[in-house]
Amino acid sequence: MQNRTKIPTPFGIKNSMVKYLIVIISLFFILPSSSSAVEGSWVELNGKVYGAKPDYRGPIGGGAGYFDIKTSGDYTVTSYSELVSAISSASTDDVIYIPESATIDFTGQPSLYISKKLTFASNRGIGGSTGGVIKNDSLSNNYHKTIVVNIDGVRFTGLDIQGPSGTEASVNMVTGISTEKNNIEVDNCLIHGWTYAGIRSDRSGNNLNVHHCDIYDNKRPGYGYGVSVFVGHAEINYNKFGNNRHNIASSGDAGTSYTARNNITYGAGTNILFDMHGGDGDGTTAGNVIFENNYVGVRDREGWGANNVRGEPRDRSDYHYNWYVGYVDGPDAMWVCSTCDMTNVYMSDNIYGDGYSPAPTEEPAKENIFILDPNTKTLRR
Repeated sequence: MQNRTKIPTPFGIKNSMVKYLIVIISLFFILPSSSSAVEGSWVELNGKVYGAKPDYRGPIGGGAGYFDIKTSGDYTVTSYSELVSAISSASTDDVIYIPESATIDFTGQPSLYISKKLTFASNRGIGGSTGGVIKNDSLSNNYHKTIVVNIDGVRFTGLDIQGPSGTEASVNMVTGISTEKNNIEVDNCLIHGWTYAGIRSDRSGNNLNVHHCDIYDNKRPGYGYGVSVFVGHAEINYNKFGNNRHNIASSGDAGTSYTARNNITYGAGTNILFDMHGGDGDGTTAGNVIFENNYVGVRDREGWGANNVRGEPRDRSDYHYNWYVGYVDGPDAMWVCSTCDMTNVYMSDNIYGDGYSPAPTEEPAKENIFILDPNTKTLRR
């Protein structure tokens, strides 16, 4: 029940309307003249929300307070052999549950192919649990995929998905989950230590949905992707990212695109934080990006910028309502390739800076702030 404060009325008047009038007058003097509200990773300025604001499903990055945490399933497994057996016996839409005390060790195993529409679940967020563990410690095979999903509609939720190396060593490249079909969902998971990618859309995969995960320490030089959108479209929303080489990367090939909204970056990556390559074999044409309402809380360590597009987007790429802490303006936050004219890139109405007083610098809401200087190959306004 909300606490209520009794406000004395002047001259002993007991009229409730007078009480409300006094409250309104008091608020007039207390509130700042411009409308603003601040809540950690987001700020409201003049009726607009900048940065990453949680939704009804719980905290950004998942964990305690997440709205859909599994605590049981149709099958409960505690070892790799039990997992393989359960997959063989399970029916469509069954839940295979991994208790928080269990570690499913994939080290030394071949890629595990998932060919049934199943949910793999644990209880991350309940009583401090980080979820049951799916682990691969092996760096023996280059380009190894630990789990390969080759059917639509599979879900991974509430798990701790651990790779073999969270360092910046140049070792063999291993992927956690490779999604080769459509509508794969990964939510409320920890995803860390993968030398190629934590999650990768591959082959004919489309509509990958990664949300409310904490994705960190995927940082092998040259690769090290939290989420790699190699093919198709991906929705990547309400996640936390820390210390990845690229939080998100995409090949830029025909048909590739991603939407990233309401994500928090809390650890500096070694390179561009949110990447879109130039594809089509010659690097001239890039995929489309929607990058909105993200909180970029750190600068990248090497000075590349928070975002980049390494080619001309096929349709357009949009960057709006983001809060770039540590960056001074759009050209500082966006890295541009030397041959890109940025015709289809629109970056406006973002805020920059790390303080509230004065308020972060607010960028005007106009179509395209970028003009590429042909002599210096740098951006100017």
